[in-house]
Amino acid sequence: GDANIVEDGDAYACHHLVRTRSASRGLVRNSQCDGGPGYTAYMRQTYNGWPHGRGIFFEGTTVSFEAYGNNFTRLTEGISGYTSGQSSNPLINRNVDIHDNELSWLSDDAGEIDGFGGNFGFFNNYVHDVFDGLSLAPLRGGPAYVFKNRFAHLHRMQPMGWSEGTVIKTGANSDGLCYFFHNSVWSPPKNGATTNGISVWAS
Repeated sequence: GDANIVEDGDAYACHHLVRTRSASRGLVRNSQCDGGPGYTAYMRQTYNGWPHGRGIFFEGTTVSFEAYGNNFTRLTEGISGYTSGQSSNPLINRNVDIHDNELSWLSDDAGEIDGFGGNFGFFNNYVHDVFDGLSLAPLRGGPAYVFKNRFAHLHRMQPMGWSEGTVIKTGANSDGLCYFFHNSVWSPPKNGATTNGISVWAS
């Protein structure tokens, strides 16, 4: 549809709280999405074998969207963008602000915003107990603003042990600027697994 507006939503054992398709505008605020006990924290099968649970799933073109005051937990990803076959177009997803949310106990990325275009903001969020904090691989067009977030405990448990996490992923032929400043990170080693600050993916 033309707009996606969710206020004070509450979803449990869900697949997605919001799934946008070619939305010209949208708002999600003060809502909760809990994947339930089936999404065992950190376990790799939540990514490889089980359904992709997400708080917000951008699919198609998103022109203006804001998400704040939400709590997304025990999912694969907190907020994710669909960019397969679209990542070369900087106009696909733009003017998106994600702020003042708590994103926790996620088996993959708190925010997987691969392929997003101009004017993307990710700020004042509390991200903890996830594999990767934010993925912008690639960032198209830009700029992206990532500031005043708190990242904690970035690791993932896999069948063979703990895997190192990453605060932010970029690369993959990105052609936009990302401004990353005034963020706090607390992620001590977990059973030998450490945390990368910035991971640059090859194309």
